[in-house]
Amino acid sequence: MGVTGHGIPGRRLAVTDFAEEFQNSHLHEVAMKVINNATENNKIGKEKDSNMISISYNYPASFIRQIGLVLLRTQRFLWRNVNYTYSRFTGCVMIGLLMGSLYFKIKYEDTYGVTSRSLYIYMQTILIGVISANNVIPQIGTDRLAYFREMRSKMYLPIFYPVSWVISEIPYFLIATLAFVGIGNGMARIATETATDFLAYWSVLFIFTLCMTYFGMMITFLAPSPIFAAFLVSIITSLWVSASGVVVRFSDIRFYKWMYWTNPFQYAMSTLTTISFYCDTSSCQRQCSCPRLPDGSYVWDRIASIRSLSQERIYADVVTLAGMCTTFAVLALLFFIILKHNSPHAH
Repeated sequence: MGVTGHGIPGRRLAVTDFAEEFQNSHLHEVAMKVINNATENNKIGKEKDSNMISISYNYPASFIRQIGLVLLRTQRFLWRNVNYTYSRFTGCVMIGLLMGSLYFKIKYEDTYGVTSRSLYIYMQTILIGVISANNVIPQIGTDRLAYFREMRSKMYLPIFYPVSWVISEIPYFLIATLAFVGIGNGMARIATETATDFLAYWSVLFIFTLCMTYFGMMITFLAPSPIFAAFLVSIITSLWVSASGVVVRFSDIRFYKWMYWTNPFQYAMSTLTTISFYCDTSSCQRQCSCPRLPDGSYVWDRIASIRSLSQERIYADVVTLAGMCTTFAVLALLFFIILKHNSPHAH
């Protein structure tokens, strides 16, 4: 009855002061310790959050082991995600088969053959470039949730997250571009005359694909939302494709020549087209194996004059493309570090 209060006279004062009893008890001491610890941890957490990117030496693992484990985690995330990685790889194989069968054994002894051969390279760069730039956006958006959880638990340095994505895409694109070029170019007979031509073509396409992937990654870390990132990537890649010197010749570009020279599509197209068409016509006398057009002009001379191509410029173009690839990767890291919406505490 005393517990419920029944039977206690309403006007009688309580014999025991429970508040005082609680303050003098062991339970009060334990509760105060818990509250004080929580308050101190909250203050320390806020101080760390204000400078989350700063280097901390309190991690149980060394920096090398941290980056190794994060790379392993990202590789497992990519290769165990069947809907993402294997679908992308299957897509490259299917596109290679489709384009290889569509442009099967291209002969470029007339204007139509030259146009078809050049359009194969043009479509190849568009498909693999635009798809790669857009594919990385939703994937990082999905994996970022795991990053937020791991950063709140202080599992590793935050900079290791974008670094792992920059490195982890390389093995996949080595395999995917090899399958793409091997199947498509093999069926179309483009850059397959010698092993040197094939390796050069594959290497340039791999660098270009990696460059566009890093560009998509950079925009993903720059934009506040994946939808806005996809919009920016679509707009910029469309401008690059239009100003690559294929649809509109360089000599006809009036106001946007700067877009031509700052265009990864242009450097990739120029290099791949040179590898595919180049033939040393200066050494030709009466007999020459270089293909000719019906009017007697050499194919390489014609397309080089129209597209402003030069075999001597091929090494400079590859270096420029690799430089743009590195620039996009570095900017992706910087945007990830500087912008607050990439921090887990902003969500």
